[in-house]
Amino acid sequence: MKLAVSTKHFQINKANNMILVVMAVSAIITVFCLVSAKALLSQASYQRKVISEKDKAVDQLKENVKAGKELAAQYNVFEKADPNIIGGKGGDLPGEGPLDGDNPRIVLDALPSQYDFPALASSVEKIVTSAALIPSELGGTDEGQDSLAAPEPTANPTPSEMGFTLEVSNTYLTLQTLIKDLERSIRPIDVQTVEFAGKEDAMTLTIKARTYFQLGSGFVVGQKEVK
Repeated sequence: MKLAVSTKHFQINKANNMILVVMAVSAIITVFCLVSAKALLSQASYQRKVISEKDKAVDQLKENVKAGKELAAQYNVFEKADPNIIGGKGGDLPGEGPLDGDNPRIVLDALPSQYDFPALASSVEKIVTSAALIPSELGGTDEGQDSLAAPEPTANPTPSEMGFTLEVSNTYLTLQTLIKDLERSIRPIDVQTVEFAGKEDAMTLTIKARTYFQLGSGFVVGQKEVK
């Protein structure tokens, strides 16, 4: 026995199938649109952050250029100052006395950019001989430049110590003058201990002191990750 399928029933089934297909396709399109919209919004947010950071970098660069010009102008004034910062002859034609010289040279000599114990010994000996004295002992610990690990460049380097000892014999008044000369030295000398031994006209002065050097600053270009 065959069941007759009415044309109307067939059309209803066909319509239902069509509705299911349309709903499935619509759901797929809707999900795709939502995912795409989320990705686009996320990308747009990221691009806004990138643009914001670029704008900050450009503003900072403009400020740096302005500050650089101001620093150059101040440097020229500092370089041509006469007298110099320690009271000697400065300017375009500095003299050759112990206190003479332009300010940049004095500052650079005051704090060397590298460890150099022989140069320190030579500098201290020059101060002593300028006072018409001969050091009977001038020593310290020469660590050697090779013993220092090469540091990473930094915008804010810190001073490092260099210790030394000095022994000189002469009259008490002359040795007092030597201590003052050490205090007026271009290179900063921190006298830690002072010992006098002997008579006033034949006295031995023993000094334990330290000075400093500071590694040059480095220009470090960094990177910033935008998330």
